[in-house]
Amino acid sequence: MLYKKHLTHQAIFFHRQTWVFFVIYVLARLLSFTTFTSTFAQGTIVFCTVMALGILFFKKPQWALSLILIELFLGGSGHLFELGGLAIRSVFLLVFSLLYAIYTLTKKNKWQNFSIPHILFYTIIGMCCYVVLTTTNGVLQGNTLEAALQDLVPFLFFALLPPIFHLMQDKKGQEFFLRLCVVSVFCTALFSLYNEILFSSGATIIHDHYYSWFRDVLMGKVTNMYTGFFRIVLPEHMFAIVALIISTSLVMKKEKHHALWYGIILASSIILVLNLSRAYILGALIGLLPLYYRRDLLRYVGIVFAVTITMGLSFFVTHFIASGGTSFGQTLFFHRATSILHPETEQSTYTRTTLLDPIQRKISQAPFFGSGLGSTIRFQPPNSSKIVTTRQFDWGYLEIIAELGFVGLGIFVFFLSSLLCTLVTHIKKTKEFHGLYVGILGVLVSLLFIEIFTPIFTHVLGIFFLTLCCVLVTQKHTPLDIIVNYFYRLFRRIT
Repeated sequence: MLYKKHLTHQAIFFHRQTWVFFVIYVLARLLSFTTFTSTFAQGTIVFCTVMALGILFFKKPQWALSLILIELFLGGSGHLFELGGLAIRSVFLLVFSLLYAIYTLTKKNKWQNFSIPHILFYTIIGMCCYVVLTTTNGVLQGNTLEAALQDLVPFLFFALLPPIFHLMQDKKGQEFFLRLCVVSVFCTALFSLYNEILFSSGATIIHDHYYSWFRDVLMGKVTNMYTGFFRIVLPEHMFAIVALIISTSLVMKKEKHHALWYGIILASSIILVLNLSRAYILGALIGLLPLYYRRDLLRYVGIVFAVTITMGLSFFVTHFIASGGTSFGQTLFFHRATSILHPETEQSTYTRTTLLDPIQRKISQAPFFGSGLGSTIRFQPPNSSKIVTTRQFDWGYLEIIAELGFVGLGIFVFFLSSLLCTLVTHIKKTKEFHGLYVGILGVLVSLLFIEIFTPIFTHVLGIFFLTLCCVLVTQKHTPLDIIVNYFYRLFRRIT
């Protein structure tokens, strides 16, 4: 009876933190939209929140770290607010890292708070040192310092590894993190649907004031597919892959599940079909393959089939509504699918293929150590007479080779191999199979595939996910048992 009472009161949507996160998500975007043209207002907001970060840190370092996590999950691109051209996310990271360094130096066991006793930690240090060296060389060879620093910022988020490892081991911190993840998925789905409605209904149009904010601040993209449907692309859509695969893995456990699990899968599916990235969708499906581990074949096939159908229905229904009931989007679906084999039939795919030759030339200039972060390539887009210079290579592994060389790719592969091996070891050693472990494995497999076509592991959110994975697999006394049990406490149906 006490157990049931606890379950009832600990349901995730009956906790005040959940509603606080939702309010923060909405208010942050409203405030960003109303102030993004005012440098003074933006600077004031960043200054005040940074002061709040400092106060929270001196009260309790875990609270300041929580603010960092809220911004990462609810802040989208990290550019909702800026101070002197610096994104609030970057300012948060710099201030928090400085405060954590000072805090750690006051402790007796200083090095223990700066480090993690695992090969992954030292591999990350080596990789980051190599990135800095090659980037410095690239600047000396002609890359602009501004571009190099912008490309370097994502790697700095590896600095969150020791703080998260040492500060987020208590139960309340883990519960906080789980609620934040769930709210982020649902809010992202609702916001993506909101933008689909805005553009498909004509309430706002491309190149207007709202679109400028969406493109320049949120770093999003809106593409008219000329069927009434608009592609809505946001950086945080990557988390939909994580949520979909992990939720599917946990649902495979033979028990009656709370409807919220299926709600997370539905929300993730909606995000992916509105994004309409072929790499994301194929990557998500490929990420479902490792979930077969220790599962009944029929149950595995049934659940994967149900998830696939959910994604398909999400696309057809959203397209039907967006088109005003004139089409289910089957023409668009087949066009996107067949353009993989015939890139000349679609502008974006054709443009991506034209990047291959200049990328190869860039690689040939410095094949071993790369040209450094901030490197650019020049190419001529299809159906255009202009020569375009860009830092967006659009091919993940090729971008790593071009900027960091084959040596850098080797270091990166060694790091990912170590992470995968450590994760597999955890899976094998657990007395009871944990869907969360295998779900994370599925996500990593998915992202490894997506990296072929889209730079994931050099993006802030991709590096942050790798950081979280390292935290989970390097714990001596793994908190995953607690986390998984809490997951099931939250979402299991009370019978």
